[in-house]
Amino acid sequence: MKHYVLLIVALLCVGQASRAQIQVSPLVVDNNTQGLAGASSIIESKLQSVLSQNGILCNYGESRFVLTAKFDVIDKQTLNTVPVKIVSHLNVSLGIGDGIDGTCYGTTSFEATGVASTEEQAIINAVKHFNGKSPQISNLITRATNRIVEYYNRNSASIIAEARALIKSQKYNEAVYVLNTIPMACKGYSEAQGLMAQAYKSNINHNSAQVLAAAKAYWAANPTTEGANEVANMLSEIDTNSPAYAGAKQLMSQMSARFKLREDRDYALKTKEMNQQYALNRAQIKAAENIAVAYAKSRPRVVYNTPIINRWWY
Repeated sequence: MKHYVLLIVALLCVGQASRAQIQVSPLVVDNNTQGLAGASSIIESKLQSVLSQNGILCNYGESRFVLTAKFDVIDKQTLNTVPVKIVSHLNVSLGIGDGIDGTCYGTTSFEATGVASTEEQAIINAVKHFNGKSPQISNLITRATNRIVEYYNRNSASIIAEARALIKSQKYNEAVYVLNTIPMACKGYSEAQGLMAQAYKSNINHNSAQVLAAAKAYWAANPTTEGANEVANMLSEIDTNSPAYAGAKQLMSQMSARFKLREDRDYALKTKEMNQQYALNRAQIKAAENIAVAYAKSRPRVVYNTPIINRWWY
């Protein structure tokens, strides 16, 4: 159990470094980007920067909660320089809230200025260079994150119940993702972390059992020296902390008794436990977080309530 405790402790540290694991996604709404046609990636990058500067996770694909922006050109000037320069003054409105049900948790507005040789580039420069960690923006995000914590306090029990059902259905990666959305500040956090470790362990055991079954089937169909070496390769993928590892060692002994395996294959399995234990303290520290990130990126796209989100500014 030692390494599962390490996993939980590591996840606690990740949460502390990222404002309690709160996840918010940047959302670009096309009709809120006056004069910025085709600049969606620039806007999204800036919104990501704003979130990161304020300690918010934004690398989990599309979260339920979003930070979005509206840009209005309020003035432009042409400078008598060589070459000619355009100065664009923008009103930037930021909003943050629940992108699915459309609840706004707060908005703020401020002016930003950009200078360039073209009007479009001047607008883009204004977007790129406003201070994403100004007290005004930080206060907005603090207020919003408090509301997000309230959301999870109300819903953590149902989220945990959903994760238990996913584990029962052997959808371990999805369960880890769901549990990892619950922030540290919420009352269900400790239970979620314990269940996450269980899902992670179950996933390892499930995968290792599948590898062992495949290795046995391969060996039954190919009881040759070449088959033994191939099976040894397969067995090296089995986690040493899973119940299947005992079966892997037994199968290796059976093959070794019949054929002399290549030295490197035999050695690889014999040293597997030592190597994995060393890697455990390095690789598995962020294992659950990595699973959550990978699963988030593979999910179907979230359908945001953009008609309601567009009303945040009015």
